Amino acid sequence: MTKKLVEENIDISRKRMNLDTLDLVQFHWWEYQNKNYLDALNYMAELQSEGKIKHLALTNFDTEHLKIIIESGINIVSNQMQFSLIDRCPLVEMVNFCQKHNIKLLAYGILCGGLLSEKYLDSSEPQNRNLDTVSLRKYKNMVDMWGG
Repeated sequence: MTKKLVEENIDISRKRMNLDTLDLVQFHWWEYQNKNYLDALNYMAELQSEGKIKHLALTNFDTEHLKIIIESGINIVSNQMQFSLIDRCPLVEMVNFCQKHNIKLLAYGILCGGLLSEKYLDSSEPQNRNLDTVSLRKYKNMVDMWGG
């Protein structure tokens, strides 16, 4: 991970949108064992101080790694994560940590792809083969795995 690589990618977005400053960069990382996410975020923080980025945000970071980022002095404004009546994991630690550090949570999957919507009230439980989107199938698997 180099600053040049990070800056080139930020510049691609700035040019595509014809902006001097990106209002928000939402960052996701798959493998926490690879600590390059901290380097990338530190470089983005430098670009932020240079005026190329206004705010830094995360997607699907867990509390442990969000804490590492905050302790590294990087200012994060939000973390987007799955949160619903079915998946209440953020209530374990994330909500309190974010409140303490003034980080907003952007919840997705709140209706489990629609499974928690009125469409399925007073009807038989849908079967995976009848669900027509990847999202619905994903959330139906979660419902089945976590108790029906």
